[in-house]
Amino acid sequence: MNALRRVLAGIDFSARADRVAHRAALISKETGAGLDLFHAVNLSSLHSFRQLVPRILEGLEQRAVNTQREQLATLSRELGERHKIVAGVSVATGDAFTQIEICADEVSADLVVLGSHGISALPFPIVGSTVARMAAASRHSVLVVKEKPSGPYRNLLLPVDFSAQSGLALSAASAVAPEGNLILMHAYGVPFEGKLRASRDLDAILEPFLATAQRELTRRCENFSKLPEWPDKSLN
Repeated sequence: MNALRRVLAGIDFSARADRVAHRAALISKETGAGLDLFHAVNLSSLHSFRQLVPRILEGLEQRAVNTQREQLATLSRELGERHKIVAGVSVATGDAFTQIEICADEVSADLVVLGSHGISALPFPIVGSTVARMAAASRHSVLVVKEKPSGPYRNLLLPVDFSAQSGLALSAASAVAPEGNLILMHAYGVPFEGKLRASRDLDAILEPFLATAQRELTRRCENFSKLPEWPDKSLN
């Protein structure tokens, strides 16, 4: 990924939506990328009542869109005052995943910023959440914000497996935090390590093997970060 040019922040107006907005604003300010705030109004629950009470629903969809647009405009002004940036505002109706993808295409977003709302703290994911769908199937790079930002990203831990996808992740991380310190990490395990350590004789053989493996993988991380297609910046 080259330098960021456009960032799209998906705002769902949940309790933690401000974290997404402020993180996206910080990225926009640090990188000089344009920022757009987006909200998808899902009115599918009202469609089943359209035939029953058409007069009551007349104009309701547009009023809902106008209300959300006004709220986004207010948020945009707040971000402008705090971060000294200009954020565009866009609202659409329909499924959030689909509409975020459409909007990201329309504004040529290099990065979509979303909140972790809908991701479970349990050891299994909530299937069907917008964030999970975006992370798994989006055509765009996706950043999921969990914590309240206190400033630009300064230290980024980047697990790598030396694949092309790891290279893309490295490039994206560099674009999101151009002044950040990137730390590459590769995890490896020895088959049956626990059983091997149970034997003192084998344990003595295992330690030199692990030391050699660690040196080799450290060298691979260093070489990986120096490939010409990856960003030219300091990595650890």
